[in-house]
Amino acid sequence: MERSGIRVSAPHRLFIDRMADLTAPELVCVGDRLLRHPYRSREDRDEPYCTPEQLRSAVRRHPWTAGVVTAREALESVRIGSDSPPETLLRLAIAEAGLPEPELQAPCVPGRPGTAVGDMGYRDARIIIQYEGEHHFSAEQQAHDQWRNAEFEAEGWVVILVNRVDLAESFRRVVLRLNRLLTNAFS
Repeated sequence: MERSGIRVSAPHRLFIDRMADLTAPELVCVGDRLLRHPYRSREDRDEPYCTPEQLRSAVRRHPWTAGVVTAREALESVRIGSDSPPETLLRLAIAEAGLPEPELQAPCVPGRPGTAVGDMGYRDARIIIQYEGEHHFSAEQQAHDQWRNAEFEAEGWVVILVNRVDLAESFRRVVLRLNRLLTNAFS
């Protein structure tokens, strides 16, 4: 494959090249990134770097390569819709706690043009979760985030904001709060 006249590896090859030295959660982050749909306004591409089938096929073609067991495990958790490694790690922490898997890129009002979209959420429980990474620190992004959160709250959603402090503690408090909210929503 070529980019700007330079031969480079195919994106799914990165997954194979790193499967021997990354943990399963780290490989899930790589896989999620490769499958992520780009934002046309911010990226110089229209398609994901690869498809789920390309990832699965690449792993199948390397059955004896070091790390293949870890790669197969990671593939079970790779999803389309995560915009960052912390979002992926949060989703994995939620699953590890035995909670239901959240919907990624959850719309506030499905089908309504221009509706707010959250990183992940539970439509039936009206819970939305937002990971606030460094790009959320600009004044413009904060204004957008406030609008997004206000729209969710106006529609009766609980908004959970998550940041790098939560990441540093493996999302322990976030998972506990989410467990309480889900229990209350469905009891």
